[in-house]
Amino acid sequence: MTDTSVFRLSHPGSFADSLTAHRCAANHDERRYDAADTLDVRRRDVKPLSFGGGTHYCIGAALARIEAKAAFERLVSRTRELALAERPEWRPGINLRALTRLPIAIAS
Repeated sequence: MTDTSVFRLSHPGSFADSLTAHRCAANHDERRYDAADTLDVRRRDVKPLSFGGGTHYCIGAALARIEAKAAFERLVSRTRELALAERPEWRPGINLRALTRLPIAIAS
């Protein structure tokens, strides 16, 4: 067996062994972002991997952005005070990081 280096990370053994890259870690690089694990909608120079890239770019990305913009505009028009009502629930698995439940409290 020989050691293999991928993206400057050392992996003992060959590629015949298991090596997994987790997309759920994308955009959580503290070398690039201050407080990388904190949601900051005002963060500048964001280059998210959410919709892939190049030939693998998501065909529905534009529609998803339009829907998200409409949803957030409507939510913000009703209140400027949001808070977590309960702990969020995440979809199980390692291939896709996604919320299945995000209970929020809206101040009136």
